[in-house]
Amino acid sequence: MSTLSTEIEPANGRTGEFSPHLAPSPNEARGHLRHYLLAFFAGAVLIGVLTGFHILEKEKAAIAYWQDQQSTIAGDRARLISNWLGERRADTELLSLYSPVQQLLWPAEESGLSGTPRQDEIEHLSAFMDQFAFTHGYAAIYLLSPQGEVVARSATSESMAPEVIERVRQVSQGHAFWVGAVGETRESSYVYFVSPVFAGARAKAEAQPPSSCLGVLILQIDPRKSLFPILMVESVPTRSGETLLLQREGNEVVYFSPLRGAPLLEGYLRRPLAGTKAGAGRGVKPLSGDT
Repeated sequence: MSTLSTEIEPANGRTGEFSPHLAPSPNEARGHLRHYLLAFFAGAVLIGVLTGFHILEKEKAAIAYWQDQQSTIAGDRARLISNWLGERRADTELLSLYSPVQQLLWPAEESGLSGTPRQDEIEHLSAFMDQFAFTHGYAAIYLLSPQGEVVARSATSESMAPEVIERVRQVSQGHAFWVGAVGETRESSYVYFVSPVFAGARAKAEAQPPSSCLGVLILQIDPRKSLFPILMVESVPTRSGETLLLQREGNEVVYFSPLRGAPLLEGYLRRPLAGTKAGAGRGVKPLSGDT
């Protein structure tokens, strides 16, 4: 073998090897690995923080949306209940102006009604009350004297509770309209609209009433048929959402409308006024009270 071949062979033998300065040392390799791991964990933490912030913002937006929905629903229900109260009060006051109502409350010697004519007028008014109660969905209609004696009533009416009779005396003396619920449980409760009947149309123009208040007219309403359905209809079905009607009695708040899932036979739930969240039932006129 020539000298030239001897020089080429060692060179050819090193052609598959890297130069020593190109191969990284073990310490450098571990350092690069630590940098990669730190960058990975920093990116993961940053993504986690951004994701958490995004979820938090979404949660705040969802809570704000449902709070707005609750306010909207509460406002709508408040207007519906206010309209419900206003319509029933208008019916009560309209009936109190009905001529036979006022004539039957006048003393017999001043109204000119006695004996058979008076009985015929009572039957005529009772039939009118029956038709009015059936058409407008009232449980009963009563016409009472200032002393609480029943002058005329619809066929569906029953004997009234002593609390209602006491309200009749108060309304006839104070001449103030009263609306409120009477009953120990929701199953046995009724809403009463008590309106004073003032002297208007008279059987005799020269006759003068003994008092400006001749008596009272009462509309009895079953809240389970017309009032509670307004509260219980769900615009957006939920598992726990509900709209409640509260009534203040002294320093307590009474939950007048039924609670979701609670039997109607149970008594009213009462809570201290200080422990009740403000804003419940806002915009609604008081269910009970003189006006």
